[in-house]
Amino acid sequence: MKPSVKLIKGLHITASDKRAILDVIAHLKNNTGSDINGMYGRKGSRKQYGVVPDPKNAGRYGVVIRERYRTDYGAPRERTSTVFVEVRGIEQLAPRPGHPESQAPSIETPDMFADAE
Repeated sequence: MKPSVKLIKGLHITASDKRAILDVIAHLKNNTGSDINGMYGRKGSRKQYGVVPDPKNAGRYGVVIRERYRTDYGAPRERTSTVFVEVRGIEQLAPRPGHPESQAPSIETPDMFADAE
């Protein structure tokens, strides 16, 4: 089965983003000493990716995408977005020992319209 990345929640991600997410997962799987909270990116790319496995759902990951750019005036800026994806066709990345699950992003969001208690 060919590896695939499916967006579950968040803004649009490009095909290049999907390939980069698969590369980061493969890197973290092969390099057990790597920092799971680190940001990784391709050489020459303005985007960096941080991938954290969801401890409750196998195959789901929280991904932080950081993009650095310059405004029309040349001032440096940074845009950070969080997306949740489901990955199929590759061996799943297990949570690292000693990694607190509370730092993993959660796909569950509170209901804004629920009655306040």
